[in-house]
Amino acid sequence: MCVFNPITTPEWTKDINELRTYRMDLRQVITDNSLKDIQTEEDGKFIAGVDIICGPVVSGGNPGVGLGAVQQNLEIVPVAGADASLWGRKDYTKVLSILENNNLNNGVILMNRKTAKQFLNFDRSEIGGDLAQDLFT
Repeated sequence: MCVFNPITTPEWTKDINELRTYRMDLRQVITDNSLKDIQTEEDGKFIAGVDIICGPVVSGGNPGVGLGAVQQNLEIVPVAGADASLWGRKDYTKVLSILENNNLNNGVILMNRKTAKQFLNFDRSEIGGDLAQDLFT
């Protein structure tokens, strides 16, 4: 069963004379912010649905077992090193290996922004040189 629910934003009203005093187009600002709110709502609903199917990961490494009764949700902890909070090339390889061992396509990985920002810490040698750098970019 698939349920469709419309996602709407509040209706905004503004006096036309007040709009004329602004140098920027407030309609565009409100539209952009409303679209971001809608996309955040859509993403939250999607992730909640995935957590139901795959099972959420509970802190402490408890495996995510959902409706399939098989562990499908994994928590990847960075390889211990100088700074265990930073991701590196070995960690990315570990993620890809887990996906390949489970015969899963490794085209897309869902991760939060905090983890994704760790890739900005990669230097040229971690990315792998000229060709790998171009592919990474």
